[in-house]
Amino acid sequence: MMISLGSTIARKSSCKVGRPSQRNATICAAVQDPLLLRVARGEEAERTPVWLMRQAGRYMADFRKFSDRIPFRERSETGSIAVELSMQPWNAFKPDGVIMFSDILTPLPAMGVEFDVVKGTGPVIADPIKHTDDLSRLIPLNDPASSLPFVGETLRTLRGEVDNQATVLGFIGTPWTLAAYAIEGKADRHCTKTKRMMMNNPALLHSVLNHLADNLADYVCYQIESGAQVVQLFDSWAHHLSPEQFAEFSMPYAEKIIKSVKARYPDTPLIFHANGGTGKFSQMESCSSDVLGLDWSCTMGDARAHYGPKRVLQGNVDPMVLFGSEDVIRENVTRCLLQGGKNHHILNVGHGVVQKTPEENVGYFCQLARESASIHSMTAKEAATVHPISTRKYVFSVTTMLSATHTALANQLGSSRPMRTGKHLSRSKTVVRCAAPSPAWPGRAVVPEKTATRDGPKKFSLLGSTGSIGTQTLEIVEEHPDKFEVTALSAGSNVDLLSEQILKFKPKLVSVRDPESIPKLKEQLKGMGDMPEILCGDEGIVEVARYSDTDACVTGIVGCAGLKPTVAAIEAGKDICLANKETLIAGGPYVLPLAEKHGVKILPADSEHSAIFQCIQGLPENGMRRIILTASGGAFRDFEVERLKTVTVADALKHPNWSMGRKITVDSATLMNKGLEVIEAHYLFGASYDNIDIVIHPQSIIHSMVETADSSVLAQLGWPDMKLPIIYTMSWPERVYCSEETWPRLDFVKMGDLTFRKPDHAKYPSMELAYAAGRAGGTMTGVLSAANEQAVEFFLDEKIGYLDIMREVEAACEAHKAEFVETPSYEEIIHYDQWARDFVKEHVLASV
Repeated sequence: MMISLGSTIARKSSCKVGRPSQRNATICAAVQDPLLLRVARGEEAERTPVWLMRQAGRYMADFRKFSDRIPFRERSETGSIAVELSMQPWNAFKPDGVIMFSDILTPLPAMGVEFDVVKGTGPVIADPIKHTDDLSRLIPLNDPASSLPFVGETLRTLRGEVDNQATVLGFIGTPWTLAAYAIEGKADRHCTKTKRMMMNNPALLHSVLNHLADNLADYVCYQIESGAQVVQLFDSWAHHLSPEQFAEFSMPYAEKIIKSVKARYPDTPLIFHANGGTGKFSQMESCSSDVLGLDWSCTMGDARAHYGPKRVLQGNVDPMVLFGSEDVIRENVTRCLLQGGKNHHILNVGHGVVQKTPEENVGYFCQLARESASIHSMTAKEAATVHPISTRKYVFSVTTMLSATHTALANQLGSSRPMRTGKHLSRSKTVVRCAAPSPAWPGRAVVPEKTATRDGPKKFSLLGSTGSIGTQTLEIVEEHPDKFEVTALSAGSNVDLLSEQILKFKPKLVSVRDPESIPKLKEQLKGMGDMPEILCGDEGIVEVARYSDTDACVTGIVGCAGLKPTVAAIEAGKDICLANKETLIAGGPYVLPLAEKHGVKILPADSEHSAIFQCIQGLPENGMRRIILTASGGAFRDFEVERLKTVTVADALKHPNWSMGRKITVDSATLMNKGLEVIEAHYLFGASYDNIDIVIHPQSIIHSMVETADSSVLAQLGWPDMKLPIIYTMSWPERVYCSEETWPRLDFVKMGDLTFRKPDHAKYPSMELAYAAGRAGGTMTGVLSAANEQAVEFFLDEKIGYLDIMREVEAACEAHKAEFVETPSYEEIIHYDQWARDFVKEHVLASV
């Protein structure tokens, strides 16, 4: 294999800016690698680089002077012309990357597949591959320097022209895209012939793909040796494939090229870009390219949430945005930059600049990238002015996650105490990338085919039997003894109520929090015929959760204390009636794969998620478009913002609609309960954070809504009574007939008006914090929840003021950025739950 300019460059590229080896220190000091190259290698940089995808400057007037008079292949296969066309965008707009003018089909003739480009039609292959015998026509690309000399000439000249002021990019089409062209004989929007081969003769298609992959790897290496500093693998026809087809017929062959090239040139970054990759996030997770390119059909925020803060992502502004005004362009580019993050992001349009795009708008697009450092320094409040309709879209990840709104409000009104930096635990963590867990219910609720017909009542274990969820669950069991039975109970320290429950429901296993409570409990049960087995402590709760003589477990324990027994119930194969938010908010990345592994159903038992769950019954796959969570607005929904300075605990506990526990009532006042429900909805139903909205609905009659793909809206209505979602969770997939005496029917005449209003972000800063933590994922959501729980406890104990609750939560999340773990283990979830609580405790003490 020839060794030339590119090999020398590839060897030098191992010299990393900021961490040069002693041998390479001199050269690194003298010449810094181009910005785009450094970011593609995963290094942090001074700003976000930008380049323009596809066919160099085909939207430019200067380009059309060539295209109108010179045939395409002559343009792309004449080195001097290809260089001129490649340089046109760089000369005009100075992007950070210069891609060679060529075509994805360029190497095909050197592999035995001739093509031509017909004006108005596009590429045409006169003799497409149809049968196994056609494989004999395919030849190896043994010497690309001889068969494709113009490619090497173009790249070498470009390296000299840009002179390290920009990164020179090569590119190839992936095996799937080239195979589709070679089989169809032209561009076909359905890939009819290729799909037919896929279904009827997959072995032939795999043979074609294998041949292309082997030879395209050599073609990439030739481009590197000729001067390409980064090479993009472009799967322009990925949108023709289902996720399963993509996993079989595209991704393995692209990966084969990547591994082959990396074995020879490990320091040259490779970009994999799949047009239509939005629905294939999980399939692309294992891709070993240095950069993942994204088309414009997903949000950069969703991609960042899925792939994590360290994955280098490229994209993904909709190219049609460049037909808009400067305000429109700035708004969309700013959103993409903020969602992409300060580091590990390369700005590009989602699939390439289209023809007739105003050239001045392309220049403005590149200018905004050069201003990215100042954009990334914006506060959340400043970012909100870019798109005031949806502020939360700009507060998205660990690097730019925290809202300034509440701090500004507290400073304006005067906090009850000054803000200081408290001591906190410190533990170094390595962030690892991992596929986001599959949601419990991906946009629809499908009843298992083998749902057994039950003989006798359904049996439950109940965690937190003396709490609000527990007592209401037992009321349901008492009213419907033919449908439900409780065989195991766990409770805290309310022994008197627990003894009454045991005497009435006669469970076989019971657990209390403290061993000191056992003698008192036994004394109160004296004379009971069949006394249950009584356990205590954490192990007792676990045994109740996984008790063998149960079908499902109702989790009514508040906080992260409910996570361990929920995990035990899942491992024992018990379905979960979920009333404990922390199970998914803190433990989602761990719990969801565990439930999938054990075939366990997670059924939401709170009103909002039960409403969504009911609305998606019977929806087809991909039928859900948006989730709309309704919120009562809590005790302060009608307060002016200025009044929040003086509100008391008694004020916060005056919920206008619901009868709930003290902690959840305060969460309703701050609207943190709704922020946590956004995160829980993301894990339960797989909706992106951009597709989950909150609306204030003072009457609390509509418990939540689902917008379907065709823009219809489904809503679940009912009186504000927690027993409604609990009984549905317990009875699913059936419906239980309930008496009108204890379950009043909804009277639309008496119900009166239903009204809605937009939440006030100044009054409810918890929303921005929750969306930000949700997009960050990992341990950040658990820290958010635990810090809030501890801060609310201090507020209820009157140790801090109402405004201080969100200040403490924000401080904990800010401090946690240094220790963030993207894919936590069970132990790390528990550790950072305690870490957040300790942080708030120490922070409050340090501020007294």
